[in-house]
Amino acid sequence: MLKVLAWVVSNDGRFFQGAINILERQHNGVEVVGVTAGAPIRLTKNGKIVPFVSLSEVDGGGGL
Repeated sequence: MLKVLAWVVSNDGRFFQGAINILERQHNGVEVVGVTAGAPIRLTKNGKIVPFVSLSEVDGGGGL
């Protein structure tokens, strides 16, 4: 199973879900371990809130 940290650049939940569905088909399932974006967002997968991880935590504060 593929573990995914999604970097969202849009607030379109339908796009997010569509992209995750494609990954699930390609990799026999995925686990979305978190989501990041320029500002805090709230997304759900299978009725559960996906944890938000700030960009500074993702890149260790060194800039992307």
